[in-house]
Order: sequence, then structure tokens, then C-alpha cells
Amino acid sequence: MFPNLPRQLLLGYILVLSLIPTVSCSACPPPIFLPLSNCTIAGTAIDSWGLRLDLADPSQYLCVVPSTVVNSTLVISSTFCQTEPNVTTAQCESLCGNTFNTSIAGTSYTSSSPGAVLAPNPVWAELSPQALLAGTTVLQLPPENDVSKFPIGIITSGNHQNAGHFGLANDSDALHSLLSDGLIPDNGFGFNAGSQSVTNPRDGGLVLGGYDLASIDGAFSTFPVATTADAGQRECPFQITITMLVLRFPLAEGFTDVNLTSPGILIPACIEPYDNLFRFPQTILQAFQTVTGWSSNTTPDPNLYIAEPGLNYPQMTGFNGSLIFTLNDGYEVEIPNDELSNPLRGIDTNGARVLQPNITEVGIFYQEAPLNTAVLGKVFLSQVSYHMLLPPRYVQ
Repeated sequence: MFPNLPRQLLLGYILVLSLIPTVSCSACPPPIFLPLSNCTIAGTAIDSWGLRLDLADPSQYLCVVPSTVVNSTLVISSTFCQTEPNVTTAQCESLCGNTFNTSIAGTSYTSSSPGAVLAPNPVWAELSPQALLAGTTVLQLPPENDVSKFPIGIITSGNHQNAGHFGLANDSDALHSLLSDGLIPDNGFGFNAGSQSVTNPRDGGLVLGGYDLASIDGAFSTFPVATTADAGQRECPFQITITMLVLRFPLAEGFTDVNLTSPGILIPACIEPYDNLFRFPQTILQAFQTVTGWSSNTTPDPNLYIAEPGLNYPQMTGFNGSLIFTLNDGYEVEIPNDELSNPLRGIDTNGARVLQPNITEVGIFYQEAPLNTAVLGKVFLSQVSYHMLLPPRYVQ
């Protein structure tokens, strides 16, 4: 264990693969790199996005998304899409990143109680108290790393579940399991979200036990990870503070800035790669909608399933602007227009990810953030990579 040793959050500008371990140790195993990208489910035409995990024997391939607010790897039960209303089975499978079938897993899966094999997941219990099974199974990682008793939670019910989670919070089951099996040098990790921009897409990656030096342009900025894990009213292990948020519009010559925050008001924010879009408190969301002339009258194709609805604008009106974040140490991050706005993306009835080009979607969730705390998801992380760092190796 790591008593009384706070983690550090290091943010660096994106440049991508030179793996550096968290600790310097000649006898330690190298870090493990997992690609983060579009993820087609084997044997189907169903598209998904995330990390492709090879679970059980025989192999079941699932696409999961890194999450820094849950500790456990949570996958979706094979029974889930049989009862999910208002979506086709293919849409549901695409949304979930495929599902896990305990019957097919046979003896490679051992059922247990969540409390026996999973770390606590208080955010999950607070925001999504769905039925959860648990057990251990085989996890096969590149190049030839196998974990024989990898703990997983299996979500059996809930309202419109998104993809499975690869939990990376403070007591991450995955990191502890890989570390205890001697497969990674330490339980730090590096994350590069890549980009889901339509015009400039870029694959990302997750480095377990280190980070990708080649993905960093310039020096790291260091942020302490709060020991209370609270950001505003929401539990949030990896948090920062927004001191100013500016919406920048280009002009024929130069640009004009609109401040979306009030001077002196600090906005707590969670860094959470599981979410695609920004989620803002009501005051910021309303300010953005007012300044940009947003209207709720733009209607997507009813046959598309939109997992995270953003702010939609007619293509003829479009959107041209960028967001500039100033964080608590003066660190500044600009989200350019080609990351912030794209043609509306959804899942068609066959499970394929498609675009609706007559609608422009801005990457801000259409409702206010839960518990009055901003969430900075993959749109934000398209411009920074981050490395969670523990002090030197206090592992027994």
C-alpha cells in the first residue's frame, strides 16, 4: 500500500511512442501500452471506441473507456441489450463496446461478491446505483502478459448505459492487480486521449506503469491530487480549478474574447476521460448559449442514437470559436474550433458510427453539470496528455 502518499497530476501539451516508467528500476518490467482508438467488435460490423480488452478463455473482446472516477473495470452483461428500450440491439452493443457473457467464459470466470474482489466505487454508487455482479477472469494484455484473476464488475441493468469502464481512480483494481502480478513497474499511468475531430483525428493511448515521453511537448505542469477527492459537491479523485474561461471568436483581423466566468470565482472541475464532452455548471452553460445564440430547435435524425447530446447548431449557421481555460497555477489550455465543433455524430440502427452533416455539434453537454462541478472530458484532453504519478516505489 501507499500510506499518506498523495498522487500528483502532471499535465503536458500533446505532441506520440517512447515509454518511460514511473520509477527508475533496472529490474522492473516495462510499462504496458494500450491503444485508444476506434474499436470494431470482432466478427461484427459494430463500431465502438476505447481500449480493446481480451477477457476470459475463449477470448471475449470488449471496448472499454478509461475512467478516473471509478476504481473498477466495469463491463456490460450480455443480457443488458436484450431489454434496453428505444434502441436496436446493434446500437446498444456499439454503445456498450460489446457485452460480457459469463456462460461462454466457463471456468475462466469465477463469480464473487463485489465487496470481495472490487475496490469501493463511491461515485458509481452515488450517480449510477445499477445492479452489479462481480468476479474474476483472465485478462490478456500485449505483448504476452496474462492476469489469471483479473477483477471485473458486470453491469446488469440501468438506464442507457454507455461503454464499459476501465477504472483508474486512486484505488484502481486494474493497476493494483497488474502491479501485484509484477507486470508493471508501478501504479502510475499516462493518458493521451488522442482526438475524435472529424478533420484531424488522432489515436491515443493508455500507458500502465509509466507514460509516453514522445506525446509531451515541453515540460509538465504539476497539480496535487486532493486527498479528500471532493471537487465542489462531487467526489472526484483527479481535480483542478478553473480560474477563468474565455470564449474566443476570430475576426477578420485578430479576435474578440468573451469571459464566461466572473472575476474571482473559482470553478472546481473533474478531469474524467470517460466523458466525451464538457459539462459546465448552469451559469457557464447559460452564458455560452446566450453568447452563441443557441436554440433547442435543431433536431437530429430520429434513427440516430446520440450517447452524449451536445449543443446543436444548424450547419448553415455553424459555430466558429475556441475555448481558453486558465487553471489554478496559470496553466492555459486552448480548445481549437476543430476540436470543439464537428458534424453531429451518432450511432445508426446497424451499430455504425455516422455523421449528420447538416447539424454542427459543439462539444458541451446540453444540460448543466451534476452537483455543480465542471467535467473536463476527452475534448479537453485532446490538447493535453496527463500522467498520474506516485512517489518512489513504496510497494511491499
